[in-house]
Amino acid sequence: MRAATGTGRRSLLWRVQLGVGLLLVAAYFTIVPGPLLDQAFIGIALYGTVSVLVGVWIWRPANPASWYLLALGVVAYIVGDLIFTVQKATTGSEPPVPSRADLFYYLMYPLLGASVFLTIRRQQPGRDRAAATDAALVTVAAAVLSWTYLIAPYATDAELTTSERLASIGYPLGDLLLLALVARLLLVPGRRVPAFSLLVAALLMNLLADGRYLYQNLEGTYESHTVTDLLWLLAYVLFGTSALHPSMRQYGERAEATQLPQSHRRLVAMAVAALSAPALILLRAANGTYDDLGVIAAGCVVMFGLVLLRMSGLLDEVGSQHAQLQSAFTDLQQAQAERQLLLDRTVRVREQERITLAANLHDGPIQRLAGVCLTLDRAMLRLDRGDATVAGELLERGQDELQGEVEALRRMMSELRPPILDEAGFEAGVRDLVADVARRTGLAAEVGGALQAPLDPELETALYQVVQEALWNVAKHARASRVAVDLHDDGATVALTVADDGVGFRPAAPRALLRAGHFGLVGMRERLESAHGLLVVESALGEGTRLTARVPRGAATAAGAGGDPAELVMVGGPA
Repeated sequence: MRAATGTGRRSLLWRVQLGVGLLLVAAYFTIVPGPLLDQAFIGIALYGTVSVLVGVWIWRPANPASWYLLALGVVAYIVGDLIFTVQKATTGSEPPVPSRADLFYYLMYPLLGASVFLTIRRQQPGRDRAAATDAALVTVAAAVLSWTYLIAPYATDAELTTSERLASIGYPLGDLLLLALVARLLLVPGRRVPAFSLLVAALLMNLLADGRYLYQNLEGTYESHTVTDLLWLLAYVLFGTSALHPSMRQYGERAEATQLPQSHRRLVAMAVAALSAPALILLRAANGTYDDLGVIAAGCVVMFGLVLLRMSGLLDEVGSQHAQLQSAFTDLQQAQAERQLLLDRTVRVREQERITLAANLHDGPIQRLAGVCLTLDRAMLRLDRGDATVAGELLERGQDELQGEVEALRRMMSELRPPILDEAGFEAGVRDLVADVARRTGLAAEVGGALQAPLDPELETALYQVVQEALWNVAKHARASRVAVDLHDDGATVALTVADDGVGFRPAAPRALLRAGHFGLVGMRERLESAHGLLVVESALGEGTRLTARVPRGAATAAGAGGDPAELVMVGGPA
């Protein structure tokens, strides 16, 4: 109870962290005095970083590396802010560009990028051309906007030195790199747990704040204590919230689906990205500004190529799905033909069985029971005449004849469902069947294994008939000297194996067996169909045959609800 209570309290910790973080942000904009704003800003960033580390310590995720890299990225930014603040306080003016602070600011991008990249690789180890193309389209659109409003003004500023230009251009380039990875992360199939949403929101807020700052810095309009600072601070708080949320243990886990559905929101996002560059050309032309049209046009060409690549991928995907559907339809037709052939055969066999049963009853038990009745009638006549000795002999003969007919009827009943299954259980029935086959054929036979619990009657009958048919095949076709029956029960699945050392055969597809008139193996599969079982036949010429029937427990109950039919797997070795 204490452990459960402790877990419940830890599950609420993210709410407390978020609430305290929002109060700290509100205090930053309302009650923190101007001289302490820089220190308060750094303090909130540290609050978010410590929250990330606490979240990793509490929840112990399977892959903590991405969270540690996230924390290191924020720490690098904090160190840069500390150096910037100290130099500003010492010299009375902002430090030049580049400075030591810039080195730590730049370090944030590869650390955050590595954190996102690790998550992408965990969720999708292989390649996904569609998602990569979509992410590239978004990145190119953002690159065109970044070049127009952030990179080009620095690159063409004649008042800046080369080092100042490179240092200034490095920030939007770092943001583009991080944006590309975030876009790719959003397009990777994976569990969209709350921790994922919180972390992505924090990354996007940080990117938006960076973009606003760079643009305002160019225009000379940046002021602290504004929306830009709000976005940065909220990003720091949400970094910590995402790590403290209990779902952070599932963050980055691979999803079952191989790809994301083509949602309307995704298509709208791709359309907006593709149209951003043409819209920018129209806007620049309307303002009479033509300096960057060449770069924007090049961006349009690249995005057009990406759209064509995406369309090509969609066409390939449609073609692949069409081929798969066509193959599935062909398999379905073949399976239907196979089932119809087997059904016809089953109907004929059942009709023949009825005719044979009726003939056997008429020519056998009925005729002989009629003879018993005549014997009893003669005994009654002898008794009426007072001839007790002859009457007794007739009664004894009638009793012997009646006992013989009872045994014959029992044998007939055992062919339908052996009484031993109800009287002694499935294991005893299998052992008795194997012993009977060994006695009749001279095979050296052995039975191994046991059940953990009794089976459903329908399941017992299906497995018993499979063993019966398999042993009959061994006796009739295998020319074997030894046969072994093994029973394995793991509590969830029952497996029954019949193996012989006979001549073996070359396995063929079920439909080929049907065409050749061999209905035994396919008939076994049909018996297992109601049990949702699997029939595996392993054989090779000169190496014997191994047949395994595997069924799940409780399958007789599940069969009433419908399900997949039994499967027949043919495995062949070297001839």
